[in-house]
Amino acid sequence: MKKKTIEKIVLLTDDSTSVIGRRFMDVLASVLQKMGKQVKSLYAGMDQGVEKAINTFDQIAKPRPDLLIVADFACICMQSSEEEPMYNNLGIPTIHLLFERPWEYRIFMNYRCDFTTRVYCLLKEDVSYIKTFYPSLLNVYALESDIFDMDAHAVCYAKKGTITQLKEKNKAMPEYMKTLENLYEKMKDKEPELSDVDAMRKCLNTIQFTCSISEYMDILYMMRDAFALYYLKKTKQISFEEPQINEASLCQQCEIFLDMDFPVTLL
Repeated sequence: MKKKTIEKIVLLTDDSTSVIGRRFMDVLASVLQKMGKQVKSLYAGMDQGVEKAINTFDQIAKPRPDLLIVADFACICMQSSEEEPMYNNLGIPTIHLLFERPWEYRIFMNYRCDFTTRVYCLLKEDVSYIKTFYPSLLNVYALESDIFDMDAHAVCYAKKGTITQLKEKNKAMPEYMKTLENLYEKMKDKEPELSDVDAMRKCLNTIQFTCSISEYMDILYMMRDAFALYYLKKTKQISFEEPQINEASLCQQCEIFLDMDFPVTLL
C-alpha cells in the first residue's frame, strides 16, 4: 500500500496560546509552505466572541486536512456531549505543541487520545512529567533542542516578566510557598541536574509536607513564577527576550511532524 503523504495542514491557535506559541506557529506556517504544503492558519479566540470562535473552529474540516497542529491546547474547551475536545471527533491526525510547562495548563487531556495524536513540549524533563501524570497520552516527545536560540527553560519563561516584576509577584505568595522557593533555589544550585519536579519533591520531603498528586500538581502551578525567576537569575538576565527560531532546524522538525510512521507508546 502506498504511504499517505501529508499535504493539507491546519494550524490552530486561540486567545490562550502563548506569545511564543503564536510566533512559532507563524514561522511554522512559512516553513511548511516553503516545503510545498497547503497551510491554513486558524485563530479561534473567545475574545472575538463565542459564535465567531465556533464558526472558525468549524473551518478545520473544510476541506478536510491531512494534519491538525494545535498550539497550547487551543480550543480544548470546545467539547462534545461526551466532554471530549471536539477535534478528537474529527478523525484528523493531531499534534499538540506545548510552549509552557505542563502544570501551567489548567485544562489538560485526561482522556485517552487516539494513536495518531502526538504531544510535543520544550523540555525533555517535561516529557517524563506528562508520561507520569497523564498516562492516557500515548505519544509524547520534546521538540528539537536547537530550534530556538536559547535554553528551553528560557523559552518556556520568555515574556513572563522581568526579575523585578517576578519578585513583586512572589512577595504575594503564602509564607510556605516562599519557604519552598528558597529551598528550591538552594536545591537547584546544589544539584542542577535535578528536574524541577524532582527538586520540588525533595523540597517537600525536607519540610515533611505530604500531599495528594492533584495537590502536588497545584503546588507546581503555584510555583511557576518562582521557576521563571530562578532561571532568569541563573542566566543573569534582566528578562528573557523573545527567542529567535532557527528555520533550518524547524524544517527538520517538520519532517518529523509529517512522518505518520512513528512508533506508538502503548505503556
